[in-house]
Amino acid sequence: MRCETLLHLLNIDGWENGKASVSRSALSAHIHTCPVCHDKVVQLAEALAIDSALTCDLCSRRLPEYYEARRPEYPLVELSEVEMLEVSIHLSSCSSCRDVYDELVLLSELEERDEMTEP
Repeated sequence: MRCETLLHLLNIDGWENGKASVSRSALSAHIHTCPVCHDKVVQLAEALAIDSALTCDLCSRRLPEYYEARRPEYPLVELSEVEMLEVSIHLSSCSSCRDVYDELVLLSELEERDEMTEP
């Protein structure tokens, strides 16, 4: 079963020239509302999680870059979409790495607000 709407959204001009922000939001909205596409994305994520060789050690080393890459107002670092997806999938299934990431986010936010206390 294929989704013609998804195929149309993927063929919108703008993907090639980097001006696909409207296309991305329309694509995201469609995937969240279309049961066929949503199921396929879930299957894709599960397949990538199975094939992913991202260990906790490698994930931990990527967390600072992952944090920075997810900040659209201050994108100091860029990770590939594959790297972003690998870390995201790993964090969704590994509570230990998720705890480390949550600590990193908290510390970064405190530092940005200049609320860190010196020892």
